[in-house]
Amino acid sequence: MKQLSEIHKGHRQRMRKRFEQSGGLSSFSEHEILEMLLYRFIPRKNTNEIAHSLLKTFLTIDNVLNADIKALEEVNGISHNTAVGISFLKEFFNYYSSKALEHICICDKERLETLLRLIYRGVNVEIVKAICVDDSLNVRKVEDISVGSEINSTADISKIAKTMLNCGCSKLILVHNHPEKTSIISRRDLITTKKLSAALDILGLTLIDHYIVSETEILSLAENGMLSEV
Repeated sequence: MKQLSEIHKGHRQRMRKRFEQSGGLSSFSEHEILEMLLYRFIPRKNTNEIAHSLLKTFLTIDNVLNADIKALEEVNGISHNTAVGISFLKEFFNYYSSKALEHICICDKERLETLLRLIYRGVNVEIVKAICVDDSLNVRKVEDISVGSEINSTADISKIAKTMLNCGCSKLILVHNHPEKTSIISRRDLITTKKLSAALDILGLTLIDHYIVSETEILSLAENGMLSEV
């Protein structure tokens, strides 16, 4: 047992050294990335086999991170604490992406879209977010408005307006995802945009865009010439 432990210890050291020297994960396979990730939660077992089991069950790292705790616990070698740790990572990435978004200028469209993709990656319910923008076009606040449904109430619109006013922003980008993987701008999307834009206009606030995020692309109502139609 001691000899086996020493072998595993040496293997982990070699993996860490390889990562340090390569400066990234481009040379690592998915099961190796998962194997190293599991080092943080499983200190004394061969995580290589567990990583293979996770991929056999969930097929991709994305699916592993988006799996619920109970599903993770069904994989051999995954304890409750490890399942909670993996679940925490997904929420940490989402939190980091939202916070990073609050420090960019919307003129950096590539960076903006990259962070939106990270935020919505693997999300299987509709989430509406308000991105509050100041007069210098810097993002000041990102706030979840609704989860699991569209904006369909006066309360949601009031929450958006209150968030904007509290952070001193007069401009807004509305964002929501299409979990069903289609990125088509629907009639519902246009009605929601029109309703929100009119309500904000009364308060002297401006809706400058509405992004729709799908698995394959991000659509902008403004870029598609549809914001002026609402």
